[in-house]
Amino acid sequence: MEISFKSKELERLCMERRFAQRTLGKQSARKLAARYSDLWAAENVIDLPPVGDPHQYSHDKTHIYSLDLHQGQRVLFQPDHDPFPTKVDKGLDWKNVTSIEIILIGDPHD
Repeated sequence: MEISFKSKELERLCMERRFAQRTLGKQSARKLAARYSDLWAAENVIDLPPVGDPHQYSHDKTHIYSLDLHQGQRVLFQPDHDPFPTKVDKGLDWKNVTSIEIILIGDPHD
């Protein structure tokens, strides 16, 4: 899958292990490296392995997907398609999402 980042800091968290460890802690940094590898290896969002509890947000944030890291920290991403691929019912078609943008790494409740 193609991966882009909302900011340089998010990209740095995925690319620099020491920066991720200092920012997120060792456990979350280790899991972030694994989740990033999972994202990179997947053809589309539906192909993600069940590790990290991949799930779509609900209500007004159905365009956001979440992967768990450690102690409430998560990786949040959205499709990087214009327009988003949709199903017949106009819902987002995650099976055809092959390019994503990481929009948050950390606790979404902070």
